[in-house]
Amino acid sequence: MAEHTHERPQQSHTRSFAAWLRHQRERDDPVGDLAHDFISDWNARGIRTPAQLSLHLIRSGACYEARLALRDAAREYRLLERDSTGSLRGRVA
Repeated sequence: MAEHTHERPQQSHTRSFAAWLRHQRERDDPVGDLAHDFISDWNARGIRTPAQLSLHLIRSGACYEARLALRDAAREYRLLERDSTGSLRGRVA
């Protein structure tokens, strides 16, 4: 008899916020919109953390909804990181 295991999708605890956000681009919600805009923004190259992206959004005059989407994305990322490592890796902007 084959053994069945119920594994959760693996979340890499070494993936940066930026890498995680890029993978959200197909979502049909504000986080997906943020991811799409992030990928398209050449001035966002080198950004890896929610705090860096928050500063970039403020400096570039992004709308309030974009900043709310970042808040939601950062919370989701932080929860995934905590679930995969048992501890938090960073602070949310």
